[in-house]
Amino acid sequence: MFTANLDLKTNRGVFLASVLLVVAGSLSLLFLDEDAASTVSNVATSAMATAATVLLLSLYWVNRRTPFRDIGIGLTAFMMLATGGWVSWAVQSEVIGEVPSPSVSDVFWLSAYFMFILLMYSQVRRAKVKLGRSALASSTLYWIVMLLVLVLAINPTVGSEDLTTAEQVVYSLYPVVDVLMLYFLLLLVWQHHLDQLEDLWMFLSTAAAFWMIGDFLYLGAQASGAYSEGSLPDFFYLCTYGLLDVGYGVLVARRITYTSIVPAAEVAEPKELTDPMKPRATYIVWDQTPDRAYRMFMSNLGTGLEGLILSRKPPAAVREAHKLEHTPVFWLSTVAGSDSVYPGNLGILTDMMTRFFEKGPNTIVMFEGFESVVVYSEFKKALLMLDQLKDIVTAHKSRLVVPIDPRTLNERERSLVSKNAVVLDLTAGNGGSRLHSGSAR
Repeated sequence: MFTANLDLKTNRGVFLASVLLVVAGSLSLLFLDEDAASTVSNVATSAMATAATVLLLSLYWVNRRTPFRDIGIGLTAFMMLATGGWVSWAVQSEVIGEVPSPSVSDVFWLSAYFMFILLMYSQVRRAKVKLGRSALASSTLYWIVMLLVLVLAINPTVGSEDLTTAEQVVYSLYPVVDVLMLYFLLLLVWQHHLDQLEDLWMFLSTAAAFWMIGDFLYLGAQASGAYSEGSLPDFFYLCTYGLLDVGYGVLVARRITYTSIVPAAEVAEPKELTDPMKPRATYIVWDQTPDRAYRMFMSNLGTGLEGLILSRKPPAAVREAHKLEHTPVFWLSTVAGSDSVYPGNLGILTDMMTRFFEKGPNTIVMFEGFESVVVYSEFKKALLMLDQLKDIVTAHKSRLVVPIDPRTLNERERSLVSKNAVVLDLTAGNGGSRLHSGSAR
């Protein structure tokens, strides 16, 4: 919801399996001797953080022309800062042989924290989280409890005679940013529970939870002078980046799959139409059902055009209803699957159709579900996506069909949607009329 929708719905089974595998793999750190655990912790965590940064850069690159780019820039900056902290720590510990306290690594990590908190705050704002009475009461209770936790966590650090003033200040900042991050994470997890947030944020939230636990353990160990590299705090840090690697890897693979659709003609022997759809045109079809828009789409597929369908119905039902064999069909749904797309994921919807249009001028897309996109994001963002698609259709001499139930939008919204499109009003009593709003270019 980077989006800035970050936009990708992933399989929850994959998510849960990833957590278990990462935890199981990281447990081996606790069974090594101190020297080996220190080396493995420094090298492995730095390598995994670097891998997460590379994967995130890949994710940003394949989404750079979509709304994802805004939140992608922020996430990439966050990962670079976090990676800079681990790499600088590893170099100081393994190469130089001494890590000053506080060190440049703390600057990187604290900067990464604040960057991530800003990202989560922006995500919560975009999702327009509304707290009811019970949620507000829970939020108040949270802050009361967390203030007590902060006092208990910071007091040993501030009162420690073994730490310098600079160390006390830096180490005391970690639990403060942890508590802020935890608050936003709880809001994001609640949104996910309500199907208002995509599974990408579950990867990030769980990874951040491991990170926070590691920080609290590290803080306590430092205050008591009992910290050693490769111990329990580093186990949680290792889990953090292992989970981010798996999560970003799954997202990159999914995104490549969604944007690598190969157009294919539905018919071997094209037929001519007396009034075929014009290239460079977006057709807005106002009708209470998409049935007639589908008939128009199917008749144009019969001319040899290569189509793509995004529908609010399951792909199997669409293929059976229209006897489709070669035309790819994706389901706008909150149900995870290889052929489903989360309706609030404007980034992947835009990117999927953009990449398809770029395949050539013989393409046509049926986008049935604009209303769902409005529900799961908001009208302004959905309109921006549609305007981008209109420009892309024009640039690549393609065709786009968008059936919309006029009862779902007000008069002003219908007027904005109709701009720069061929408008077919099929709600009229005479069977429908064609209007031109703006220019179809």
